[in-house]
Amino acid sequence: MTGWGCSLDGCSDAIAKPSLAGDSIEIERSHVVPACAIIPEKAYDTSMVGEKAELSRICRGYAWPPEARFEPDNGLRRLPISIAWHLLVAASDRRILWRAGESTPLANIIADHVMSFLPEGIRDIVLAIPNDLHEFGQQVLISALKRRGCKPTLLWRPVAAAISWCNRLPAVEAKAMLEKDDSLIVIHLGADSFEFVPLRLRKIERNGIKYVVPLRTRPQQRKSSGGIFVLSSAAEVLIQKLYGNNDHAAIWQTFAVFPELWKIARGESEYNENNERFIHIKNTWNRWKPQEYLYDALQDAQLKSEWLEGLTAKCCDVDLSRTLPEEKSLIEYVRESVQGALKQCHGDVVGAMITGNLEHLPVNDSQTLKHIIFEELEKADLEYNDSSEPAGTYIFYPERTDIDLIAEGCLIYHDRISKNLPTYLDTLPKLDIRARILGKAQWCSLVKDDVIEGGETYENPSPPKFAVKPGQKEIEFFLMREDSDKYRKLPFLLPEKAANQIGLDLKVKMRPAQGYASVEVIPSAAKAFGSEHLYLDWSRMEPSELPKEQKGIGFPQSFSIEIHPNVYNAVKWILRKYLQTGFIDNKYTQIVIRLRDEIKQLRRVLWNIGDNTGYRIVNENGDLPCEIDTILMLNVKNKINNEIENVLSRQMTEEDSKNLKYLIQTSTWLFAGAPENCYIYLRRMLKENNIETKRNVVHGAGRSFFQNEDIELFFNVAVDRIRYNPLGTNNWVLAISRILQHRDNAPECLRRDQALFLAKFACDRMDSQLRQGNIKQIFKNSAHLFLFLLRWRTIGDFLVEGEESDLGQQAKSILENAAELSRNKKIKGILKEIAKYIEYEGDTIITGFPEDAP
Repeated sequence: MTGWGCSLDGCSDAIAKPSLAGDSIEIERSHVVPACAIIPEKAYDTSMVGEKAELSRICRGYAWPPEARFEPDNGLRRLPISIAWHLLVAASDRRILWRAGESTPLANIIADHVMSFLPEGIRDIVLAIPNDLHEFGQQVLISALKRRGCKPTLLWRPVAAAISWCNRLPAVEAKAMLEKDDSLIVIHLGADSFEFVPLRLRKIERNGIKYVVPLRTRPQQRKSSGGIFVLSSAAEVLIQKLYGNNDHAAIWQTFAVFPELWKIARGESEYNENNERFIHIKNTWNRWKPQEYLYDALQDAQLKSEWLEGLTAKCCDVDLSRTLPEEKSLIEYVRESVQGALKQCHGDVVGAMITGNLEHLPVNDSQTLKHIIFEELEKADLEYNDSSEPAGTYIFYPERTDIDLIAEGCLIYHDRISKNLPTYLDTLPKLDIRARILGKAQWCSLVKDDVIEGGETYENPSPPKFAVKPGQKEIEFFLMREDSDKYRKLPFLLPEKAANQIGLDLKVKMRPAQGYASVEVIPSAAKAFGSEHLYLDWSRMEPSELPKEQKGIGFPQSFSIEIHPNVYNAVKWILRKYLQTGFIDNKYTQIVIRLRDEIKQLRRVLWNIGDNTGYRIVNENGDLPCEIDTILMLNVKNKINNEIENVLSRQMTEEDSKNLKYLIQTSTWLFAGAPENCYIYLRRMLKENNIETKRNVVHGAGRSFFQNEDIELFFNVAVDRIRYNPLGTNNWVLAISRILQHRDNAPECLRRDQALFLAKFACDRMDSQLRQGNIKQIFKNSAHLFLFLLRWRTIGDFLVEGEESDLGQQAKSILENAAELSRNKKIKGILKEIAKYIEYEGDTIITGFPEDAP
């Protein structure tokens, strides 16, 4: 292992590095508490960090020399690292600067602190980050570290701890014990933030070995407190108890310079007489002897510190009141946070762990934060196990050791990545783009998959396809993130107006915890963007209002066939009769015909309460009503399947041909539930007979085809048939319409040129019928086809631009004129509504005309 694992929050700083003796891990800790940085006078110079910063006189809170004064109104150059971390998280997706003379990016300050731990030659690190750190914060931190010659990989802090926990599990029994949805709770009591994170556990097998890994879900609650607020409040209490006033410079010395409060919170000695210090308060020097009130001050401390909030507000543009928890005591906050984490767990809670080094912070005379947490976890049947190894149903808290679970987890992660071993699973943030894709602006998801393995790069499997219209010169891209309440826009000018339509692919790359996704716009025409590569960078896009769009329906939804148990009960007799009738029975043909007729029949079953809906025995997927026993129908399907196979396998007689016809018709009235040999027959007939396919096969395929390959086959044959001879195509039109109206995937199986051909065919047929004043079946079938061809808008622009728009307008005019001629109010309303759909102005959901089942 060559990389190092780093947990550097300014309070419990630790580095894990490979041991020279072998694969064991060495942990090094920093004992500067609280760690501070001295901000440079020039914005992009290096901060003074480590021991030099601790000993520096700058902004210590003394009256003399001048640089030692505490004057936040003029900028504050001494900044505790834990405050910098908390503010970087609180800033979310905004750039945040700390005002100290010139303003300095907080990410630079943290980066300087990190680099102070790395000797020359060590630049490959895994750095633990807070669980809530936004992609923007990740991005600027990575950039700041890279500018300093570092090669950072970021890892969520609770995930790092969980990796350490999982790695320490006993090899056999614990891994066998874990179920898919078992959970581990990681509680971090850090100076920068308190985190209460439930993680699911998963088992991944690699090279014959099973690994237990954590699965992180994106945090929903963005409000968090941290040790800095409790310690700041304690510093106020302590100065009040010692000196009876609220001298802000003295509070600052107690909080940011002196270590006593911090050491107690970490469980260390509170005061050492040999380390004599002096505090400057109210222009006088006093011997620093706080030991009498240290514990009292911590016990009286509040969860929030208005003093610290006011101080940070003077030095940076972050409103902490929006990110801190509501007013409550520290004990209440911790109890409720643990309870909330337990409620979010899936399956059994098989373990818990505490990290962060502030668990010793006293909350009353006899308890620390650790005891409050133990009490809540014990309610979930967890108990403390004083062991250096985790076990099921135990709280893992390796006390009295030099183990740092977070730093150790970072190093284990680095090692596993280098060996291509499982690490953890993460859920990716949602990212949507707004583009004109369905005749109007639509939001399209750029991240299709939810979960990806840590260290892997996600790439969208099928890039969304958009287009630049002919004559267009400017493109406007809008992005929307799931955690943002604002849209961002990027306008882009093409070198020249597009001569033809230019297809655009959006290629997305993203790695968990490694900053923003890379979104590249790739034109289909080479050099369409000149020499530029176009990337949509969220951090550089401007917040924007969305342009107003007309709201309305522009295409019909697919819809289901209504089913009812009463229909099944009405046909059970014929299902049983068919099962009892052999193929050689002289009444066989008669029984199959009756079976077909009973199954295909629409029934109105609830007239007595005013329901005149037509119900069938099965829906478009071949499913029976949920409360019906399916065994009888399954036996019927198996029998039909076997009989079709028998007929097809021998020399067919005239009687066989009739029976096969009726068996196929019966099968296809089961829609997508037709037996497999029925599909074999339909495919063969379509391929062999092509445009001469019989009516029986056409309607059967229209009812039963549901797989993409079958639908594509049918559309290809149907379009060829209509091209070859537009006359006598009613069967094909009805079958195409039925597939489009019942199958969600159907538009994907219809090529754009086929959709346009069929739309023009339907439009021409409607126009011909309108000229004859014949608003009857042929017109209605054509209008029905046109309506469901609009479902092509679910995958791309259709009938909205150029010549396509002209075709849409022609159809709209025909439909409106036909509506005026129609005397049937229902038909009139449907025709008017289809015309409105063309312009995305529909306001009524329509499923087409009343069914005329062939």
